[in-house]
Amino acid sequence: MKIVDLRTETRGSWTGRVASLQWEDSDRPARDLWFLTRGPLADDLSLTGNPFLAGAFPAALKHGEQRISVAGPCCPWLCDGLETVIKYFDHWFYGNDRSLRIETGGHAGPEREQRRTGAFLSGGLDSSFTLWDNARRFPPGHAGRIRDAIVLRGFEIRVDGDASEVVFERALDALTPVAEELGLELVPLITNLRQLEPDSDFWGEQFQGPILAAAAHALAPRLTDVIIAASTDVANLRPYGSHPALDPKLGSHSLTLHHRGERLTRLQKLKAMADWSTALDRLRVCARAPADRLNCGHCEKCVRAMLELLVVGKLGRCEAFEQRDVTPAMLDGLLIDGDTMMFFAELVPDLRAIGRSDLARAIMAHAVRDMPRRFQEYTETIVKDLDHTFNRGRLRAWIRRLRSS
Repeated sequence: MKIVDLRTETRGSWTGRVASLQWEDSDRPARDLWFLTRGPLADDLSLTGNPFLAGAFPAALKHGEQRISVAGPCCPWLCDGLETVIKYFDHWFYGNDRSLRIETGGHAGPEREQRRTGAFLSGGLDSSFTLWDNARRFPPGHAGRIRDAIVLRGFEIRVDGDASEVVFERALDALTPVAEELGLELVPLITNLRQLEPDSDFWGEQFQGPILAAAAHALAPRLTDVIIAASTDVANLRPYGSHPALDPKLGSHSLTLHHRGERLTRLQKLKAMADWSTALDRLRVCARAPADRLNCGHCEKCVRAMLELLVVGKLGRCEAFEQRDVTPAMLDGLLIDGDTMMFFAELVPDLRAIGRSDLARAIMAHAVRDMPRRFQEYTETIVKDLDHTFNRGRLRAWIRRLRSS
């Protein structure tokens, strides 16, 4: 994979850094990648190759590229960290049969020395808790106090075409009071990195952290520290694209990435910030949000968030959702897989405690129905771990080659 022709472009009302990506060992079309923002913020975008290197390497690894070559200066610190992250991904997902050589067009020096901290803000529970927790720990004026809230378009919200602009503008409007209450500046940023590999499983397993890291690197002339909110707690950690062992390794010498919040479960975070009505009224969890409201109110993520709000006694007054209650019928037909069942299972004791055993039973019924598939997943995981431990992943690599032949 080659990333060439790094340049500055204006596209509509957005201005930023663009590069051309060319595949070398995979029969895939060339395309432009970009990081764009608005107005004077465009002057704060990085002129290095760091954002493109940090964001594109997972797709290069997946599609068997032998190298990733960036025709621009990149930080040696980032290159060193990427070599380690690549090793993790190879061990976790490819059975120890892949490598990726990193080549850059020189060494990038520090982009900013005076400390300034930012964090990503999607409007979801994890990112909102990160802002709340930071504000209560760091006084105004402290270098560790978050000053910029990065709102990233092209990351988790999967709305295509012209509707994506409408949904994004609605999100910015909704999140403005949250930022104002904490004295933060909203930093809108768009990237098309996710289009490199639209597979949702790949996004979760390998692409999530690198896309956030790439966006942070794009703003390195403005920020020295960027916080990535943990998406799961310590007890449920597993191989995943955003992970406390990996996210910090995606930084550079002048940009430090912090993975924060894994000490608490989602429900514990919500209980801690339950009185912050400004954020709760603007919770934005829906991956397919309609243009006229923040959340659809029917998908798995919406129903899960409403159950969490119900447990803490806030759903009846929360403006983020039209519904004021959750019924067992709302769980029927939802796809609750092994990755998300842990969030629902955490709610069962609290639902029983508030007299909603009907919802607790509905969750348990979901878990029982899903047990055969989850048992198969667990069995495959055990076999994979044994193959890694005793055979260095050769069995998995052989099966993959057999399937592709």
